[in-house]
Amino acid sequence: MIVQGFNAEMKCQQEFGWLLAIWIFLSGTGCSLYLFVKVLGLPISFAVLALACIVVGGVVLLFELGSPTRAWRALSQVGTSWLSRGVLFVSVFLASSLLSIAPEFTSSLPWERGGFTAIALGWIASLCALMIVFYPGFFLAKNRSIPFWSSPLLPVILFAYAALGATGWMLLGSSGLTGELQFIHLLAGLLIVVNLILVAVYLAVMYRAGGPARESVRLLDSEPLNWIFRVGVVLVGMILPLLTLIWLPSGGMLAGIGILVGCFLFRYCVLRMGVFVPPALIQDDIDFSMLRRTSADLKHEFAGAGAQQVHGRGSMPQTPSAVAIRVRFMGDLPSITGRREQFVSMLEGSTVGDLLASLSKTHGNGFKDRVFNGPGRLDHTMLIFVDGNNIKDCGGLAAPLGKSEVEVIMLPIFGGG
Repeated sequence: MIVQGFNAEMKCQQEFGWLLAIWIFLSGTGCSLYLFVKVLGLPISFAVLALACIVVGGVVLLFELGSPTRAWRALSQVGTSWLSRGVLFVSVFLASSLLSIAPEFTSSLPWERGGFTAIALGWIASLCALMIVFYPGFFLAKNRSIPFWSSPLLPVILFAYAALGATGWMLLGSSGLTGELQFIHLLAGLLIVVNLILVAVYLAVMYRAGGPARESVRLLDSEPLNWIFRVGVVLVGMILPLLTLIWLPSGGMLAGIGILVGCFLFRYCVLRMGVFVPPALIQDDIDFSMLRRTSADLKHEFAGAGAQQVHGRGSMPQTPSAVAIRVRFMGDLPSITGRREQFVSMLEGSTVGDLLASLSKTHGNGFKDRVFNGPGRLDHTMLIFVDGNNIKDCGGLAAPLGKSEVEVIMLPIFGGG
């Protein structure tokens, strides 16, 4: 018997928080700082600081991924996944930027400071830095299951915040600047105003969109995000630094600290405000009326699908003790399985783990590596729903599949794109 149709409750994603926020913050502000070094001719110490941000952020990202080998495996999906492209951009950036500034510290290299090779490497690094600044926005915006992220405005606002964070680093190191200091104060003030406007517009657009996007905005009225956003992002990260730059120019370092705190907390808020509705996930042709389907509706769908199998495509495997499983693949899984939907027959009493083991045998190591993060450990980016219920709420891989027709939805919450 199918369990009460679909569960239409809106839920916040719980997989990504502080660690991913640290990576997005350090990678964005670090790469923006590197771009400012190239454009404004800032001291080489700021380029070293930019590289340090990326290295530290990369270490944090490895902790978030759970296994260093997953970062290298991601390179095999550059054509479909923004995560893979990000790994590629970061790798090329680190190599080219290190080689470009190396002549500043040693004369034993075959290329000279200010020579063609050093300049070319510097601009390759700059191009990669620009892509690193943008890619988290595209990475999040491709996740249509979370409407608050799925907006073309998100890459724009994260880019603007990355530039603001870079000015925070410059203000923090303002003791090493002379002629550029007044311009940096002006630039930081301008970017604060721009980001204030962008945040206000983004929240207004998301609120008017309704549904899960509106629910995301409403989270700013509840603890702890209300304090983090209003005090950390707006007051500490924008208003106080702007007032400091206007009325106390000598307090540039304090303004820089405030900006950096606000930039980091903004990333955290964006991640924690991600609200999704499980059944209406990513399909191009699905509408929100699908959230109201009843058990009778699902049985009717299975009956129709079974008739098609019998009359058109061959019979679907059935035995008196078998459970008919309809599996729907989302995100980047169809590129691995070669289909968006599959019917599987499992023995009565089978679990989600049994189903995934069967699918792994059918679709090979590519599927297994995408779904699992080690023996018996589901990848933390995977969401699996059995008849609308998240398996994390009913036993995980040991969750039973039921005794009759079952619909299983597999969603990589960051499925590339």
